[in-house]
Amino acid sequence: EERARHYVFNEDDHALLVRHIPAQLVKRTEQGLRYVSMHVAVHKRCVRDIDADDDIDHHDCFPETLFLTCKSARKNEFEPSFKSILAQNVVLHVNGRDVDILLLGANLDTNDEAKLGQLEALERLLRMQSRGKSRFCALLWGDFNNRVVAFEEMKHEGRIREKKAGKYEITDAG
Repeated sequence: EERARHYVFNEDDHALLVRHIPAQLVKRTEQGLRYVSMHVAVHKRCVRDIDADDDIDHHDCFPETLFLTCKSARKNEFEPSFKSILAQNVVLHVNGRDVDILLLGANLDTNDEAKLGQLEALERLLRMQSRGKSRFCALLWGDFNNRVVAFEEMKHEGRIREKKAGKYEITDAG
């Protein structure tokens, strides 16, 4: 609790769908609801009072509520696909200058064509978000659903080994 007072949290945004949980609904099933969530904390020394209300709070660091973007177009006939990217804009104040950061938690489609559509949408988003900003950075992490294809010679060089029948893993030498 004492340490927490030195931080700004995106979960303090009153516009969240679920109070104090920065999450977005991605799927509804008979078993229940499926959400994706991104919790972000920024030390107050990296935040300036942008809205000039004499208070450092989430409005100064998180200019908008986190949002879903770059949704997969595949499997959207009967229900929405949960393959998407969760994004959170963050404004930091470092060395006397503002830095705009876009945090991106990815869950890309396994289908290459659908994944390409997501990546093209991501490229458009990054162009838009960075437009006119001299100090912009985007950080992307998550499940990219890429499959590694190794050539046969890697087995003989000790770089991959068969873990189970037809299932391989990369060794420390690989």
